[in-house]
Amino acid sequence: MRICQTRTCVCLASSSSSQLPTPAERVTSALNNGGKKIEFSRNANGTQVHQCIVEQFPQLDHRGYLILQATSESGRSRDLMQIPMPSAGFSVDYLKSVLGQGKANLRPFQGNIPLKDNEKVRNFQHANIIRLKYFLISYLVFVGLTTGISRNISP
Repeated sequence: MRICQTRTCVCLASSSSSQLPTPAERVTSALNNGGKKIEFSRNANGTQVHQCIVEQFPQLDHRGYLILQATSESGRSRDLMQIPMPSAGFSVDYLKSVLGQGKANLRPFQGNIPLKDNEKVRNFQHANIIRLKYFLISYLVFVGLTTGISRNISP
């Protein structure tokens, strides 16, 4: 018998999110890049689950959060539905019964989670580095083809 339960949690940045983030939104969000795997004690109660979540996503500690799940059985829908919270909080057993193997999508309750300026700069710099690499590769291929360099290379 396993002594812990691993659950993938995705932190949404907007308090009004009602859909899963698109791949582009996941790349630009420095919150979790598709989700974090959180290990909970197998019999964790609502308080223990909450502590584990705010350890991984401290931005949610003072904002509070709702847990949402994808509405489609096939997993193809981007629409999210709020999971009702029982009076004792979200225990591991309750989350497992409601989510099955699905991800827990955490939406801030009070206010959006802003990306820090340094995270925006880092994302911008990363995107520019990728563009520069593609440009250099394209340029080298073009120069090689137009000057005939590629024909003179022997193995």
